[in-house]
Amino acid sequence: MANKPDLRPVPYENGSYYRLKDKNLIVVVKNYGKVAAVATTTRVGFAGYGSCKEPQNRGPQDLSTELLGPGVSSVELKFNCPSDDCFDPDCEFYITVDATNEFREDPTTRNNVTFSVCSKPMLPDLGVVLNDKGALGTLENEQLKVVVRNQGTAYARPSKTRVNLNGKDYDKSTPDLEPGYTAEIIFDTKGTAAKAGSQYTISLDVDGVVHVPDESGKHTPHVYHGVIPED
Repeated sequence: MANKPDLRPVPYENGSYYRLKDKNLIVVVKNYGKVAAVATTTRVGFAGYGSCKEPQNRGPQDLSTELLGPGVSSVELKFNCPSDDCFDPDCEFYITVDATNEFREDPTTRNNVTFSVCSKPMLPDLGVVLNDKGALGTLENEQLKVVVRNQGTAYARPSKTRVNLNGKDYDKSTPDLEPGYTAEIIFDTKGTAAKAGSQYTISLDVDGVVHVPDESGKHTPHVYHGVIPED
């Protein structure tokens, strides 16, 4: 699109626009055009299928979106979601960028309205990514590097990852992760005599803030058992 802004909502890496965080629908708007876009209004509405209704029966919600230069994404816009009975069955919602027509996009694109669905269950799921040797962690310069991925379908809040190496626990913070995103967690192994062949365990979400408890209400971390590979 020559010499025009082009605003569009940004989906998760899995293509879904249902970005749920702390019971809010999160919308991020990006300017895919070649010139800056003035401050605009972003609108979200729920279509009302199943038993879904607009939050507090207020109709569509509008939030201000800041001026965006070419290739720049907005801050997270937080919209209220309907109550849990919205999912009967999956309800639809729409996102309208530049809802008040502050500028005119190319009429041939017609991409200012995006439709999506609220699907359930939407749950985070943390897992460990294997390295190129098929191992859970990489030992390098007396540091054990572990890559954690949110392989679920919802936002994962910050949590704690624990490594037990030679009988000693090491805890590190894991940042919040959107679906499909990864984080490298580095554990200092100085003084542990860690070497090729050493066994260790990796426990994800040991503080119980990400994964759903079992039917008894008990939280069990996801635990992986690994062996440091030969060089």
